[in-house]
Amino acid sequence: MATFMQSWDLSSLYENEAAISRDLSLVEEELSFNDAELESSIVSLQKGAARLMQVDSYVTCRMAADSSNQEMKPHEERIGRLRALLERATMEMGRALSSLSEGAFKALLERPDLKEIAFFLSEQREWAGKLLDSQQEGLISDLSVDGYHSFWGLYRTVVGDMKIPLKGESKSVGQVESLLNHPDKQIRADAFSAWKKAWEEPADLCAQILNHLAGFRLQMYSHRGWRSVLEEPLHRNRMQRDTLDALWNGVEGARPILHQYLRRKAEILGVEKLSWVDMQVPLGEPAKITYEEGAKIIFKYFENFHPPMARFAEQAIKSHWIESEDRPGKQPGGFCTPLPLSGESRIFMTFTGTMNNVAVLAHEIGHAYHSHCLKEQPFFVQSYAMNVAETASTLAEMILVDGALREAKTTIERRNILDDKLQRAVVFFLNAHARFLFETAFYEERKKGFVSKERLSALMAEAQKETFGEMLSEPEPLFWASKLHFYCTDEPFYNFPYTFGYLLSLGLYA
Repeated sequence: MATFMQSWDLSSLYENEAAISRDLSLVEEELSFNDAELESSIVSLQKGAARLMQVDSYVTCRMAADSSNQEMKPHEERIGRLRALLERATMEMGRALSSLSEGAFKALLERPDLKEIAFFLSEQREWAGKLLDSQQEGLISDLSVDGYHSFWGLYRTVVGDMKIPLKGESKSVGQVESLLNHPDKQIRADAFSAWKKAWEEPADLCAQILNHLAGFRLQMYSHRGWRSVLEEPLHRNRMQRDTLDALWNGVEGARPILHQYLRRKAEILGVEKLSWVDMQVPLGEPAKITYEEGAKIIFKYFENFHPPMARFAEQAIKSHWIESEDRPGKQPGGFCTPLPLSGESRIFMTFTGTMNNVAVLAHEIGHAYHSHCLKEQPFFVQSYAMNVAETASTLAEMILVDGALREAKTTIERRNILDDKLQRAVVFFLNAHARFLFETAFYEERKKGFVSKERLSALMAEAQKETFGEMLSEPEPLFWASKLHFYCTDEPFYNFPYTFGYLLSLGLYA
């Protein structure tokens, strides 16, 4: 087996479908909650949650690598129902904990099996007071499986089935997406033209999905008595509204500097204003980088920063934890998913030979290293918020870029690396804030009724105008359809966690 193989090895996780089914049956048993046996139920719940994550990660990997995979569909459906069972059991645990006196609760936290997860239990106890009664919340969880969460699955099916004609070939969304930042102006222009045309076709369906996701959330929040759509995402990220407001105020203050950068980049590229895809294009003529070369670059710069991180990166790549092959049939995007029972992770991406691909690989290895550092902790302690997760990943990117910057030998080389570094600030400051402004405006309009695809595009264009100013030749109004983060039911408002993580990693790295 080649050392730098670009397809992952999942064979050590489950030998066959029967093994998957056995683990799912165990999960069902472990998630059975009995408040009369509180301590043992919490211990069992933690085991079940970890096992469910293991199976869920495996099935997610199988389906990402082959978007037409039908074998995993029954397991995916069963996992959805078990996740609802986990939600219900976790809620029942929180209620049981909240019913204890302060003295009894503190005594419970001193027990050996629970002492290390005291913070998690305290959070669940507090959160229980913000929910409806057990019967109502249980009904919400049960109905979410074939309702709310199913829309996320429907969106992924839409994207997985899309075929984009380009230069006489039929390409997947992921393949065309990788060409949007191609250094050749004509190649990226052709890819972007095909991309925009392709997303017009499912726009009606995407608008339906997005409206139903938002409508479900608004109804649920209303019944819970929550006044703001940010209640859930702020809770999930352990943030206060004042912190979020301060974050965006700081970002707004940095806009003029980033606008100046984009104006200068347009001059270098010889255009009056940058297009949507020009922003992330590298300056100069970057050399084609092989996967092995990219991996060795990561090893080198991680070694200079923190040798154990480099050893881990070598282990991840040489143990074939990474799916990076450029081929049809894969889902677009990239992710890292932990396997808590194995003490491993798996990384999904598409590597096409650019330095940006190397940065994405470093980003995902950063996530995996974060999980690796926590793998000896109880599973409930390993459950960190997304804003913290994005700190580890963006820190890994900084290590990579700064390592290259230190070794730059010419002014042009240094300029090009600085451009790559500033591109990240554009993504996390301007792009992420536009996404936040769009979602905020969309939810306000959704309260009044259905928001058409035309209005969604107008809201997106307005949000991009707000953050990018006059720097773009034209907005990308269908970004609401093509950006999968808007459809992720597990992480509402999946935008500001990136900015928070980026700023925190900047502070730590400095």
